[in-house]
Amino acid sequence: SVEHITTKQTLGWFVRGLHYWSAGLMVVMLFFHLFRLILVASYKAPREGTWLIGVVLFFLVLAMSFTGYVLRWDERGVHGLRVALSMFHRVPLVGEPLVLLVQGGPEMGAQTLTRVYAVHVVIIPMLLLLPLVAFHLYLVTVRGVTSPAEKAVPVRTAAEQEKLYHAQADHPK
Repeated sequence: SVEHITTKQTLGWFVRGLHYWSAGLMVVMLFFHLFRLILVASYKAPREGTWLIGVVLFFLVLAMSFTGYVLRWDERGVHGLRVALSMFHRVPLVGEPLVLLVQGGPEMGAQTLTRVYAVHVVIIPMLLLLPLVAFHLYLVTVRGVTSPAEKAVPVRTAAEQEKLYHAQADHPK
């Protein structure tokens, strides 16, 4: 089916390339977003709920990236899945059944590929789009992206922001 999409569908090669590059760009932009939030201390009150939901979204995007990497089903993807399965195998008490569940049997094959596809196309997107992204955006809207002190006093430089954060941290609530 991938060969059919790539070679016979109109602009199929373009759509596959766009998907590949935009997925990689999403992960890069996610790291830039994460580092920016760490630098401006967005994990502090009153936005710690937004931060925690964002961390869950971060790991879901990484899971989406990993399952997409495995779906290529080339030598590197299969090796990556073997590494992940060996880590799953080491989970106490449920490791062996977890590996059998992911593999769809005692060894990797068509069942494994089908399960990874289902996780990539159905399960993770449902978790990402429906509850978590909506809730994350809701919290950003309610809590904002700046502290009340930053709203009262416009911040123009990083030094001003750092001074404002230190004054806010020392102020008793």
